[in-house]
Amino acid sequence: MKKARKASKPVATVTTKIVNNEKKTTKSVTNDKAVSASELLAKARIAKQAATLGLMPQAEADTLWDEAVAACKPSEESIQAAKDAKTKADEAARIYRTAKSAFDMGLVTETVLKEKEANAEKAKTASAEAAKAAKGIGMGGGGTRYKGQMSGRDAALKILSESPEPLNAKAISTKAIELGYWSPDGATPEMTMSALLQSEAKKADGLFVKIKPGLYAIRSAA
Repeated sequence: MKKARKASKPVATVTTKIVNNEKKTTKSVTNDKAVSASELLAKARIAKQAATLGLMPQAEADTLWDEAVAACKPSEESIQAAKDAKTKADEAARIYRTAKSAFDMGLVTETVLKEKEANAEKAKTASAEAAKAAKGIGMGGGGTRYKGQMSGRDAALKILSESPEPLNAKAISTKAIELGYWSPDGATPEMTMSALLQSEAKKADGLFVKIKPGLYAIRSAA
């Protein structure tokens, strides 16, 4: 059986197989899609950097990137399911906290408390599973993935690949949000973006390099 799944098998072949069988929605198709999407994303990242250096047409790199984003992006149904599950989990947690306070004051029985605790744990687990299912494939790094946008890292890569000059975290985060590429979790997107840019810049093989204090570019283009 192992001989039938060689690592050298072309990504395009796998993708075609997925497209032809996608309507069947079987587990095997989902697993094949995960492999194909992550490989496509890796290829698209290299293409972006290659286009920046003039090694390939920008239009081809953009097409690969769009295909990768589409392959990795979760469905609208899974995104909504994750949001609904999160709402239920938050409500169950609130009920449990109230039940615990009431129990401490002798207002409800231990049976009631345990029931609400079990409900909260069950809802929390369901929310985590729904969020995982809605996260998409292989995007990685900063931001709430199940909202459907790119990760902070990939949004920064796209913004910088389209910029003729290095940019700071504020400019990158502002453009990424305005263009709908990224939806950060916290109230300080600039700080979130700055942290992930610094983290990548410190890696020997990171995507970005710090040109000078506060300014970043794609590493291979620096």
